[in-house]
Amino acid sequence: MNSLTKLTSLFLLLAFTYSTVCSADFSVPQSIYKQAPPSKHRLSETAYRQLQPIQKQISAEQYDDAFKSLNRLVKRHNKNLYVVSVAMKSAAYIYIAQQEYPKAMEWMQQILKISAMSAQELQVIRHDLSQLQLQAEQYQKAINTMEDWLQGAKKSQITAADYQLLAVSYFQIKHYKKAKQAAQKGLKQPEPLVEPLYQLILACDFELKNYTNAERTLSTLIKLNNSHRNYWIQWAGVLDLLEKPDEALVIFELMDKRNQLNNEQERTQFVQRLIQQGNAFKAARKMNVYIENGDVGDSTENQLLLASAWEQSGESEKAIKVLKRLINTRKNDVLLTRLTHIYVAERQWAALVELLEVELRAPATEDNEQLYLQLGYGYLQLESINQAKNVFYLLVNAEQVTNETKKVAKEWQEYIGSTHPETAVIPAKAGIHGSKMR
Repeated sequence: MNSLTKLTSLFLLLAFTYSTVCSADFSVPQSIYKQAPPSKHRLSETAYRQLQPIQKQISAEQYDDAFKSLNRLVKRHNKNLYVVSVAMKSAAYIYIAQQEYPKAMEWMQQILKISAMSAQELQVIRHDLSQLQLQAEQYQKAINTMEDWLQGAKKSQITAADYQLLAVSYFQIKHYKKAKQAAQKGLKQPEPLVEPLYQLILACDFELKNYTNAERTLSTLIKLNNSHRNYWIQWAGVLDLLEKPDEALVIFELMDKRNQLNNEQERTQFVQRLIQQGNAFKAARKMNVYIENGDVGDSTENQLLLASAWEQSGESEKAIKVLKRLINTRKNDVLLTRLTHIYVAERQWAALVELLEVELRAPATEDNEQLYLQLGYGYLQLESINQAKNVFYLLVNAEQVTNETKKVAKEWQEYIGSTHPETAVIPAKAGIHGSKMR
């Protein structure tokens, strides 16, 4: 070990020793606990005078000195449990100031255990201890302490915050009925913490799956704070659970008018709800505005939703326009399938054939076999019998097509053969484009 290392080690040892010596702590001899509680709960004049400089040390945040002074006070008055309890209380609040909450709770519990202070003083300790126990996530202890306090408290001393503590603690240990009861009692107190208590009641309603009560609670919360958008979202969700989609849609319409739909997911959900409730035209117009204003992204998914809304509202040409624009920029079998579906539904056979002749470049496979079937059917509708026959021949002989599709194609072949026996099949080794069907 070189000299620098030795010096560093010595410095660390001295620093540790100094901090250990100078970091005072509070302690009480075990023999004190064997004494009986005093009949009087007050300080003697001597003890009072000795306590005054200690309070000044605490006020000046001279906590080490205060601990040493408290320890001396305990030794001087080790036969007086009331003085010892006062010292314990002072030590506990020093530990709170130092954020050493476990030590503070330990001394508060000792004060309650020896019960040498007056009933009123013990009540103060209980109340403060319950707050610390909640903060330390000792929920059952917080409940026990607060319930002890409530039993001894006057009606005028009890506040909504006391029942809020109980409600929160019960909720954390999953006693939802008791948590709700505590919150409801809190609402009956003077100057209740109305919104936080109703939030607790709502959380309990959800956990208890009592959605009818949750709906009532949410309506109350919205009356209290109608700018809280999460209440509106939760209300719509509850109405869905209660199988009231019409009312849920009303909530979304109100949120849209209030500009409370703040993200793409909520706006597209509104459009989807409009479609589901039979108002596809309004859904299409709303989605179109959202896309134009940049309120939702110009994604394929959103454009498909717009096209679907136009289609379901009877505005097929507008749906076709959206899909054709997409196909020109984003090659996608899903888009092709949707546009094909509209052409078939509208019996626009020429447009169908023109589209698929251009877009069906790949060999027939399981992924696009339905598009090939639609092309064959389109040719039949246009009485392009040879072209139709070639498409069905291609499907029957394709290696990557499902047996079900091959069976359908075979049936169409037989149908064409029986109705148009004069037509011939042109083998299409390179797909429909290789057979020059146009």
